[in-house]
Amino acid sequence: MAREKMEKSIAKIRIAINFSLMPNV
Repeated sequence: MAREKMEKSIAKIRIAINFSLMPNV
């Protein structure tokens, strides 16, 4: 269960990084 939570949080962090890397429109 803990592993599933970690994977979800990592996915959220990845999405946040992708958004920050994206040029602001």
